[in-house]
Amino acid sequence: MLSFAMDVFARRGIGRAGHADIADMAGVSVATVFNYFPTREALVEEVLAQVDQHFKEMLSESLDNDQAFKSQLSHICYRLIDEVIEQQDWVKVWFEWSTSVRDEIWPQFVSNNQHNFSFIAEKFVAANLQGELSPKERAWQFQGLCYVLYLQTNITPNREEMQIQADLHLDALLAK
Repeated sequence: MLSFAMDVFARRGIGRAGHADIADMAGVSVATVFNYFPTREALVEEVLAQVDQHFKEMLSESLDNDQAFKSQLSHICYRLIDEVIEQQDWVKVWFEWSTSVRDEIWPQFVSNNQHNFSFIAEKFVAANLQGELSPKERAWQFQGLCYVLYLQTNITPNREEMQIQADLHLDALLAK
C-alpha cells in the first residue's frame, strides 16, 4: 500500500494526495487504505519517512565506502540523475517536501536535512581539502548542486550530458 501511496504523492503532491486517491490507484476500498494509514497525518508521516529512508540510503551507499572522495560525490550525483530520469516517485516527493514550508511537514524536513547535511559535512571535513571554502561551505554548495542537478535533469533528461555537468560542478567545488 505504501508503494501506491508514494505514487499518488508523486503525482498529486503532498498536500492533495489522500486515502481515496490511493484506494483508486490500488483498486481497493478507501476503508482498506485507512487500515494501513488510520489518519491523514499517519499517511503523510509514513510516506515522508519512506522518502527520507531512500535519501539516507543513497547517501550511505555513496559515502560509506573506500572510494576516492570525488568518486563518492559523483556516485551521489549520478544516482540522483538516474533516479530523476527513471521518474522515481520518492525523489519527486523529496523535492516537493524540500520546498513545502507548511507547519505540519516542514519541521520534519528540516530535522532530517540537518542530519543528512551533518553526515555530508563530516565527509568534507575528513577529505581535508585545501582552499578558501570551509568544509561546511563546500557541503552547502554540494547540497545546492543536488538541487541544480534535479532541476536540470528534469529539463534535459540525458544521462551522459547530465553526468558531464555533474563532473564539471564537482571539479569546481573541489578546487575552491
